[in-house]
Amino acid sequence: MWDRSLVRAVFTTVSVIVLVAGLVVFVSSRDGARVADVPGSALAQTKTPEQLYGPEIKLPPEAVRTARRFIQTAVLRQDTAASWALVTPKERAGTSQAQWDRGDMPVVPYPRKGFSGARFNVIRSRQRDVLIQVLLSSHTLGVKPTTDFLELVPSGGRWLVTYWAPQGQNPPLPSATP
Repeated sequence: MWDRSLVRAVFTTVSVIVLVAGLVVFVSSRDGARVADVPGSALAQTKTPEQLYGPEIKLPPEAVRTARRFIQTAVLRQDTAASWALVTPKERAGTSQAQWDRGDMPVVPYPRKGFSGARFNVIRSRQRDVLIQVLLSSHTLGVKPTTDFLELVPSGGRWLVTYWAPQGQNPPLPSATP
């Protein structure tokens, strides 16, 4: 079969084409900008934190006020009706306002009795998203401190809570969608 010149010519041509295609793929994969520009490629869909959340900013005082008010009203269940206005529809997760007002909401509570405070550790503070790790502590025996994640997004000139969950719960970190 190798004695035929046509078979050798086809084999040689296919080999050269495969070699050139392999070199093109190799060189393209070494230059991330070219691969990322290809529509539909996995790298084209990868976004930087700046693209997702905007530029870094100083933690807005309004976001801190919303976080403190949310903890007081929703997490400690002191005024659940007031907390309705502090959250996005995503955080409400299909809960009606009547259910929310009764305390039947997708917000993990913390016992009000013995609550001694909340400390914040800013994970990110960007133009379109603030993520805070919250340590809730108690001075009452038997009430353990918890670490939770609180995410806020700007909406209508104010900051709203879009995520609240204990650390280690699924999903482990909030998504960037409001």
